[in-house]
Amino acid sequence: MGSILKVRGTELQQRMSEFMVESLGDYGAVAYPEPHDACLKPPLPHQDVGRGIANDMFFRRASTIYGGTSEVQRGIIAKMLFQL
Repeated sequence: MGSILKVRGTELQQRMSEFMVESLGDYGAVAYPEPHDACLKPPLPHQDVGRGIANDMFFRRASTIYGGTSEVQRGIIAKMLFQL
């Protein structure tokens, strides 16, 4: 059961983060850094909207790797379903 939830959950996370990046258009492709000193640098365009969206997408791609790759989890699911 845990393998099924892991595979489905990581796929949903990736789809949601890809949708958010695509919905922001060109602004979604920018990985905005965290401001260390906002008073010294002028803000980037739409920085308040797009902050962290691209970073989240890249992090969620890694979620299919850590905790067991999705392919390994699918092998566990197949063994469980077919009782091999």
